[in-house]
Amino acid sequence: MEPIRQKLYTLLLRHAHTPYAREHLSRAIVDAAFEMGHLYSDLGLESRIKMNRMMQQHYPVLAARKPEHLRWKKFLFDAIDAVAPACAACGDKQHCFSCELSII
Repeated sequence: MEPIRQKLYTLLLRHAHTPYAREHLSRAIVDAAFEMGHLYSDLGLESRIKMNRMMQQHYPVLAARKPEHLRWKKFLFDAIDAVAPACAACGDKQHCFSCELSII
């Protein structure tokens, strides 16, 4: 696994609250985070609301730390001091905000 993927995976594993998150969901989130769409849609979820609910259930500490206005993909990559690969081509930049979090 390349270093940036490993950092993201480690972050998720450290904050995983359920066996499902540790055994399955963390890997799926890492894989989806490197896709070019929004994280919720690349995970097959219908909305950001469902993404938030999923993260609250499986990663409650991360969910509590995420600013409400920040997108999940941006938050996760900010948390590992990295830029998401999709950011370069994103058409939704007006909704992204700077996040100064270091939580690993």
